[in-house]
Amino acid sequence: MALTLFALIISAIMIYLSCELFVNAIEWVGLKFNISKNAVGTILAAFGTALPESVVTFIAVVFGANANEKDIGVGAALGGGHWY
Repeated sequence: MALTLFALIISAIMIYLSCELFVNAIEWVGLKFNISKNAVGTILAAFGTALPESVVTFIAVVFGANANEKDIGVGAALGGGHWY
């Protein structure tokens, strides 16, 4: 129980620090390439936050060893979309 709680606290700290680094890096890229703050927030930050899901989906579809593994990637792609 104590080890699980310790892992949870360490994970939360790592996620927080990663978010801080990500936001600072996105702001730096925007300044370096003279991109407006609105564009940085709507394009770069959106791309960066969607990238992990996209990579997992891509790897599941491309490198899946059987049909079941490929179906997971296809399901993630379809489930991640917004159907209005």
